[in-house]
Amino acid sequence: MASISAVRLININYNNGGIHIGDELLHLNGESTLVSLRNGGGKSVLVQMLTAPFVHKAYRKTKDRPFESYFTGTKPSFILVEWLLDGGAGYLMNGFMIRRRPDETNDAGEEQDALEIIGIISVYRESCPWDIRQLPVVEKTKKELTLRNFTACKQLFESIKKEKRFGFSYFDIGQPAQQKQYFSRLREYKIDYREWEEIIKKINLKEGGLADLFADCRDERGLTEQWFLRSVEKKLDTEKSRMREFSGIMEKHARQCFENADKIKRRDDINLFRSLVSPETEEPSADSVRALTEFLKEADDKLLIQKDRLICFLTEMKKLAADTAGTITEKETESRENLQKIERLKYERYSSEIHALLEQKSEAEHNRELTELELESLERELTSCDRMLHIEECARTEEERRSESRSLEEIRARLFAAREQDRNLTPRREELGQKLFSLYSEKLKRHNEQAEAIQAEADVLRAKIDEEKMLIEETDIAISKTEAELGALNERISSYDG
Repeated sequence: MASISAVRLININYNNGGIHIGDELLHLNGESTLVSLRNGGGKSVLVQMLTAPFVHKAYRKTKDRPFESYFTGTKPSFILVEWLLDGGAGYLMNGFMIRRRPDETNDAGEEQDALEIIGIISVYRESCPWDIRQLPVVEKTKKELTLRNFTACKQLFESIKKEKRFGFSYFDIGQPAQQKQYFSRLREYKIDYREWEEIIKKINLKEGGLADLFADCRDERGLTEQWFLRSVEKKLDTEKSRMREFSGIMEKHARQCFENADKIKRRDDINLFRSLVSPETEEPSADSVRALTEFLKEADDKLLIQKDRLICFLTEMKKLAADTAGTITEKETESRENLQKIERLKYERYSSEIHALLEQKSEAEHNRELTELELESLERELTSCDRMLHIEECARTEEERRSESRSLEEIRARLFAAREQDRNLTPRREELGQKLFSLYSEKLKRHNEQAEAIQAEADVLRAKIDEEKMLIEETDIAISKTEAELGALNERISSYDG
């Protein structure tokens, strides 16, 4: 039976338009797949969308969600399913192109279906322009995704269908004749709509649908009577009771075959008897009949002897079979015990490895704690060095300020005294100005020298700080390596635990 390889959904809206699927391709690769989503994430919608291309209109509704409610605009939506065919026959893609009809009444005023649906079937052996991934109904650019309109898609399908080298066809599902052709074409590839409508549809009607579906067939008899026999009857016992007719014909044929076989055997026995008794004459003699009778009696005795031998052989075979079954049971028990011993040895080996890893982890955590303590000590020392540096700079600055303040006061006092002694002694004032200039120059020079000395000491302290920072960075790197090793150990322990 074919299996689903991929699913593509284009322009699908649900939850009252709150969730939109632009163009999504789900790769299933022909394998069983589990879909796990939160409540309201779209599991039921996904199942309803996937079953829609395989069932008739009456079966497309799931729970209280009409299929028509998902399609509100005139832009087409696509539900495409790719099947992996058996025996390496390639792939089959089928699905629907759907849009809501702009006008739900025809020219005669009659109501039409709310949806306009086009069924698509494409068969290919390898990747081609008309497979599920490359079907040119969507134009993608760097900035946006553009969907072709409904009419353009139909024209595209018509042009592809005209090229006979492609196994591509499309059907108007709104027309009964084309809908029948669509489902008949799927049945050619063993994709039967009746399986989807009678089994898969019932499973997805509600939560726990699988358990409810098989509630009356919890054993082999119930499963056979409720499912297999009914399915066979539905396919064979149609309007003219073909099942009963076929059963009667087979019964008559079997009875006739047995009767004919008996008649043929009697005829052959009589002919053989005549040929053995008297091949040349028509009437057998008494001697020939007596000889034949003795011969047949002797043959019957030999037959009985052979039957006895066969019975003894069968009895011995049964005995040997019973002995062999007992030996097999003993060997199986011994094998199970050996397997248990092997599992125990594996458990002990893994346990010892896990304990060793746990010890390594404990040692690594201890080393990490020591590294963190050392890092904290270095950080405290760095903080203390910064504080001492700031205190020293502040003290030196304060001392310089006080010295300059005292010098300034002395100069002001001397200047005031000189001005009081002789205000008109200009030469003396100029001389005093020169002395003051030289004094201030010396002071400034001395101050610059002190500033350079302070700068040199600050550079030394900065160099020490840089060295301490490098040491801290190396410590951080060591801690990171230790944490990486701890992470690797944890992963190994987790793998062993698993």
